[in-house]
Amino acid sequence: IDENKESIGLFISWLCDGRDDKVFAFLRDILSRGQSSNTFLNRVVCACDEAYRHRLEGNRSVDALVFEKTKKLSNKELEGLIDCLASGVDHSYEGTHTGVKMACVRALDSLKKLA
Repeated sequence: IDENKESIGLFISWLCDGRDDKVFAFLRDILSRGQSSNTFLNRVVCACDEAYRHRLEGNRSVDALVFEKTKKLSNKELEGLIDCLASGVDHSYEGTHTGVKMACVRALDSLKKLA
């Protein structure tokens, strides 16, 4: 798995599209390769934050796919998504992957309620 901007954009796209199958398959793939799902989610949160800050301040470098997929969300909804995802990197759970999965569950649930 390549934790580059493209994979981060795809992951955010899957979240926004409610593709829980893709989201959790991707997380399983990260684990199977011995990589950190926590580190990946941290990058996802930062990418969402860049999109949010671009709306407020402009002049931010935002991945085109992230921009496209998050533009349908209001500022409040995007902030809520960031909050859901950020809860997965706060080390509330002993196993960091559990926190990542729970954050994705909360994010998917909140986005599905908007649809």
